[in-house]
Amino acid sequence: MARYPESPLNQLVEGLQAWLKRLEARGDVVEGASPAVALALVGTMASLAIFERIGVHGGETPEDMVRQVAAVIWRGAALAPG
Repeated sequence: MARYPESPLNQLVEGLQAWLKRLEARGDVVEGASPAVALALVGTMASLAIFERIGVHGGETPEDMVRQVAAVIWRGAALAPG
């Protein structure tokens, strides 16, 4: 990432972190969690793509599983309302 700061992956991670930091400022996400949440989301989704490529789940991860995985990560980052 240091060698290619303008790479699509870098842009994705930085954009995701910026969005999460805005949510932190609103009190919707645990303070300071943005880098870890971004890494968890990007890393997990990349892993799912690799799993598809090597034929896990018949080469296609069911959409509901992707949503469930993202929801698990989100529940760990989101602050309870109120």
